[in-house]
Amino acid sequence: MNRGEGPPVRRWNMGRGSIEAAAVGSTVALVAGLLVAAPAANADLLDSAVSSQVMFSTPPVEDEQRALSTGARQGRVVHQTLPMLTGFSTYRTTFRPGAGFTYDKVGMQILACPNATTITVSECREVERKELPGPLNSNIIRSDDLNIELDDADYGRVYRGNLQIYRNGSPTPSLNVVSQPYYIVMQQPQAEGRPTLLSGIQNVAEVDVSSSDPASYFFQSRGWGQLPVTNDVPTRIATLWVCDSANAGQVETFEWNTDGCEALSETQLASASPAQLRSTTVSFNPQRLADQTGRYLMMEEKLTYSSLVAGGVTVAVRSATYPIIDVSALTQSPQNNNQQAGQQQQATPQQSNQQAGQQQAAAQQGNQQAVAAGVPTGAAALRLRYPQAPLAGVNGTGVIDGTVLTVKSPSVQKRGKKKKTYRAIVDPRYRGRVAFVLTRTTPKGKMIVAKSKVKGTGKNGKAKIRWKFAKKKPKGIYTLYVSFIPKARYGKPGLSVSKPISLR
Repeated sequence: MNRGEGPPVRRWNMGRGSIEAAAVGSTVALVAGLLVAAPAANADLLDSAVSSQVMFSTPPVEDEQRALSTGARQGRVVHQTLPMLTGFSTYRTTFRPGAGFTYDKVGMQILACPNATTITVSECREVERKELPGPLNSNIIRSDDLNIELDDADYGRVYRGNLQIYRNGSPTPSLNVVSQPYYIVMQQPQAEGRPTLLSGIQNVAEVDVSSSDPASYFFQSRGWGQLPVTNDVPTRIATLWVCDSANAGQVETFEWNTDGCEALSETQLASASPAQLRSTTVSFNPQRLADQTGRYLMMEEKLTYSSLVAGGVTVAVRSATYPIIDVSALTQSPQNNNQQAGQQQQATPQQSNQQAGQQQAAAQQGNQQAVAAGVPTGAAALRLRYPQAPLAGVNGTGVIDGTVLTVKSPSVQKRGKKKKTYRAIVDPRYRGRVAFVLTRTTPKGKMIVAKSKVKGTGKNGKAKIRWKFAKKKPKGIYTLYVSFIPKARYGKPGLSVSKPISLR
């Protein structure tokens, strides 16, 4: 190319008509965050000390992989480090002509480019434009905005800002100053709330596996707002999890620790249209959870747009955890219940009330006697799965059917101090479920759970936890219960042991 004759003119079609611009030369200079694509002799047309251009969205785009919030951006690797735009966005430029230069006018462009590495403006398509009339000289610092409303149809594209500089009466720009690339993402869906557990029309706080109506329990999903507008049909998967810990799934991060959790079932929900992404229900039979008492049930829902060429968006929401209990096992045998139910049907209302009061008093007395005898009751029994692991020792060691369980723990622990280690050792080295449950008995004789943790034994037959206690935790003598339930393949019964702990 003969530079004395000036750069040749190239014409291309853009979204807003035919525009002529100078062909980009082979030299690219970085000027205050701007990519200056032009012959080297023109690189000083902008004052690099004050010139800049940037694009941003209002509100800013979130990409935190948070449950209940925004989802993961799964585009090509080259796009994962780019700044993002979505919704109402602004291209803002600040510039001053280099010393001795005067511009006839400057055109602000927003360009859609094929990829993140494209800097040749002739390969890009104009999507928005604004002109700043001159003359503009080195005594003027000009700042201006060009706004654009992006929608989900733009998802996956790469946009750049561009300054077209016109000078010396030229009808075509003699310089293109291109910004860095920006990646257009979907407006992320957001859950309208956590799924909640209902029985009939009532919200409930636990799952009773002895329920007489297996169809009465269901999770209600609250649906999704701010949905992407695309031709892609999303998938909506609801998974029921059974976990050892009451804290499972309560973090808001997209990824969560599934240790101690098992997927119980997976259901694909209807998602053919945005209207079907609203509230829906996931039913389950509580009697399927009969062998899961003492654990916790939760639901996770994932919404995924995955068929787009540029990648998909996945968001997640999880419910609270709900204790799995067996009310019939905590009261009386089914035979006695049936017998008493028949007696109550034949009794007068006054007699029924009297019998109910007597039963409540008897149950309370039974609990007090059990506590006095060192037997775990209530929530402690549930978490220990006590019917499967009867008490075999009260001094930290016990044996049933050749299985020895030994607990090593501090006899005294100070509140607010560093963590201390609690260990359960099983001989022979069986694998299975170990529950550590620290209890305290109230002056009225009720046993409450102060702390609990469930772990699995390793190859060495050991399970270990570390506990620290807040200063506000009441002082006094606590009882530590540890239960071990071997895996079914061993054909061995479970057992529990207890030992006192002093909290100071």
